[in-house]
Amino acid sequence: APWFGFPSSALPNMRALMAHTLVLGLATTVAADPCAALDDPLTSEIIDGPADGETAAAYQAKLVDFRTNCLASVGYNASARAWSEVAWTRTTFVQPQMHAYDREFYDVDTKKYTVDSWLDGLEERYGGIDSALVWPTYTNIGIDDRSQFDLIRAMPGDIGAVVDAMHARGVQVLWPYNPWDTGTRRGNGTDAELMAELLAK
Repeated sequence: APWFGFPSSALPNMRALMAHTLVLGLATTVAADPCAALDDPLTSEIIDGPADGETAAAYQAKLVDFRTNCLASVGYNASARAWSEVAWTRTTFVQPQMHAYDREFYDVDTKKYTVDSWLDGLEERYGGIDSALVWPTYTNIGIDDRSQFDLIRAMPGDIGAVVDAMHARGVQVLWPYNPWDTGTRRGNGTDAELMAELLAK
């Protein structure tokens, strides 16, 4: 569950910037299960921000309550944080969502990925990245019956080599899973099986 841990002193000033704070996946009041289905997805994820400094502490406490109750509702116990395989997530501070068809990332003339020059450009512009969410599905998903898995498979060249090249530069790679992709062609297997098959490659 997300938590916006702004310092109390900053909260009153935020009111001028936004009338409400969007807390994804949470209900409007602390309930036995705040992660239960929402009555109105357009409004029930909104928690009114504090109007002044006096209510800022109460606002922040409410967010903490949301987080605590949501974690309890799914039986979260933080054991995943002990896995060495995901230890890198604790220090990945800069992670763009990038499109796999970015012309700085793939050269259409040479038909080759240009990982090093892409990363060099990011380092020059803002100091580089720690990880990247490679997003090959948009803007193509929905124009035909291909699924998110088809669009990942449609990426040209050796995707494993791309991941290796990014790892060699100290950049972790994430691939998206879109649970809302239900109206496209389904393959043989569950979404979890299809994603595992792709990641194994």
